[in-house]
Amino acid sequence: MKQSMHRIQTRALGIAALFVCVTGCATTIDLAPLVDARALETADAMGFLPESVEQGRLLYITSCTKCHSPEPVTRYSLERWGGILPRMADEADLDENAEQAVSAYIKVILGVQETPG
Repeated sequence: MKQSMHRIQTRALGIAALFVCVTGCATTIDLAPLVDARALETADAMGFLPESVEQGRLLYITSCTKCHSPEPVTRYSLERWGGILPRMADEADLDENAEQAVSAYIKVILGVQETPG
């Protein structure tokens, strides 16, 4: 009985470890940072409306995860996103306004990352 219980516990720990490895420890905020005060300042400096940037984040979280797990916004450079976003927007059937909102969000987050704060 003890040996059977030990085997069950070992198997449960193995499954839990596999789950952590597969899903990672990243949170939504790690993958798609919030549009905080710094982001809003950056958006304003770039000429983006706050609503557009917020919508871009929401679309990034919801539309991108329909087909795959989201990549951290900061994983790619702006240049690289320029090649990725049009393809992914097409795959996700985003209209032009939605694609522009996601683009604004990505530009703002990358801009925040580059700005000392």
